[in-house]
Amino acid sequence: MFTIESGCVRLKAAPRNKEEAIRLAGSLLSEAGYIDPAYIDSMIERESTAHTYIGGGIAIPHGLPMNRDRIRKTGVSIVQVPDGVIWQGEDKVYTVLEDASGTVWAG
Repeated sequence: MFTIESGCVRLKAAPRNKEEAIRLAGSLLSEAGYIDPAYIDSMIERESTAHTYIGGGIAIPHGLPMNRDRIRKTGVSIVQVPDGVIWQGEDKVYTVLEDASGTVWAG
C-alpha cells in the first residue's frame, strides 16, 4: 500500500499531445523521487510497442520492463486533462495515471 502525494497530482493540465502528457506525469514522479528522470523516456518508448489507453478516458503509461531499475520506489502520478488529449486514433484521455512499479501491465 502507498499514499499518493499531493505533489504527484496535477489538476487542470493542458498538454498538447500524448507525449507531453506522459512527460508531465513522469516529471511529477521524478520530482517526488519515485523514478530516475530517464524512466520518462522509457514510458514514451513503451507507447510505440503497446498502447496504454484502457478506455473510459483513462490511460496508464508505464515504462518498458527492461528499465524497471530506473524506478526508485513504487508510486503513481495523476494528471487531470479537462479538455482531453488524443491518445490513439480518436481515443481521448482525460485522466493520466502514470505507474512506477514493478507491475507488468497487459498491453
